Amino acid sequence: METKKITEGGILSAMQIVLGLMLIPTGIGYSFYIEVLLPITMTLTYLRCGKKAGMIAGLNTFLILGFGFGNIAIAIYALQALVFGFLTGCILQKPQSVQDDLMIESMIGCLFLLILDLLTAQILGHSLLDYDGIDEMVLYIMPEASSWMIQLIYYLSIASIPVATVLMTYIGSLILGYRLGFLSGCAREKYVFIKNYKLLIPFAYQGQKMVRWAVLGLIGDVILWPYATSAYLKAWIACSGAILLYFVLIDFSKLVDQYILEKWKKPLWLPIFHLLLLYAFFKNFIGTCCIIILIGIMIDFRTQIRRKQSQQLALYMRYSLHSK
Repeated sequence: METKKITEGGILSAMQIVLGLMLIPTGIGYSFYIEVLLPITMTLTYLRCGKKAGMIAGLNTFLILGFGFGNIAIAIYALQALVFGFLTGCILQKPQSVQDDLMIESMIGCLFLLILDLLTAQILGHSLLDYDGIDEMVLYIMPEASSWMIQLIYYLSIASIPVATVLMTYIGSLILGYRLGFLSGCAREKYVFIKNYKLLIPFAYQGQKMVRWAVLGLIGDVILWPYATSAYLKAWIACSGAILLYFVLIDFSKLVDQYILEKWKKPLWLPIFHLLLLYAFFKNFIGTCCIIILIGIMIDFRTQIRRKQSQQLALYMRYSLHSK
């Protein structure tokens, strides 16, 4: 079995290399091949061949692409794509919710991206954190933007890189993996969830422990921010805080929605609540975030909404998989 997996890994690695040799010289290699195709094919290699053979195949792809083109930039970006793909393959096989998967992978991906950028800056002399011209661009679009607004857009643009890569790799790997018959166990369940996303999203929550750790991480970022002096430490605190805040707000907002439905049983109140919430975010974003988090924590401690909704989701998954 090990020989078979290594052989299949070698075939998939050869396919990655051939695609790279075809697409990179055309000029679309950086945008399409390295950022989209390579991480997805790496995830499929992991799902098909396992951890050991997948790691060997990824290393083979990295070495041939890096030395074959003789371009350090291609080698660095290919390494980033392969790591994202390998990480996605590992996480898809873990028995946890899709929301937990995306949050964990986005955090790890953001940390890896900053570490890789630090090494790249030492080799190439160019860093992702070099934002000369971003302030002029923001001021051109929004002439009244303050310094904190410029910093916010700057750090959000950095955080969006790993989040976008993770999202494309995660969904693309599930769709292609299902078509090719590479999915099994937890990965197959997550494909069913993605396929029926609109139907199942009201029942999908993060794990209770995970969301509590995310809240503690947000508190830690707020405490550490005034003491951060390094540009990379500031970038990590700001980007990780943005990622955690996004997932926490989404989770607690759904919790509040379900509480309103169960408490007053009037679905018409939900659009009114959403409009009021949107207005509050525009008026005082930080204060509204704190209120939503506090209300969500209280509902989470005093009710069983998260557990009941997760049980309903698990029942649907079992029925859907069994019926097929």
